[in-house]
Amino acid sequence: QEIDTGNIIYQERIAIEENWDAGILHDRLMEIGSALVTKTLHSIENNTIKTFPQEISENESTLKSAPKIFKENCRINFNETAEKIRLKCRGLSPFPGAWCNLKLGDKIYTLKIFETSIIPAHEEEIKIGDTQSDNKTYIKVKTADHWLSLLSFQLEGKKRMKVDEFLRGFNWHGDVKLE
Repeated sequence: QEIDTGNIIYQERIAIEENWDAGILHDRLMEIGSALVTKTLHSIENNTIKTFPQEISENESTLKSAPKIFKENCRINFNETAEKIRLKCRGLSPFPGAWCNLKLGDKIYTLKIFETSIIPAHEEEIKIGDTQSDNKTYIKVKTADHWLSLLSFQLEGKKRMKVDEFLRGFNWHGDVKLE
């Protein structure tokens, strides 16, 4: 009647590394999951299955299902903290991808951001969403509290690129804005 609410036959726990995104985690869980399926089938064949109930945290009385992800949920809000945005990018990479609009003059493009890092910000006069670049190695955008350095991303109609690859063919200047 309900999906994923019954007893468990086998389970594995895995530590999530700081640099992993959802795609890397997916691939690691796929490897572990396939081994668990084989182990489960052997237990069924040998009639040695033992089950146990799923753990429910002390704060919850029932299991919760994950929320459905819609395109608008994936949009980046630079009024949030750099850490919150970094985690959103990690959690949505490589698919469906966290995104924002890149404004270049009167043109607007969609930019999917896959990898980021945080740079402490000390400049109080910089506005949220303002960007800076050396046009060679970095692009950074101001968030609510720090700079967010863009490491890899995809401009609509283009392939996914590292920042230095992108900057070889794109001149990032002062009127480029992310929102």
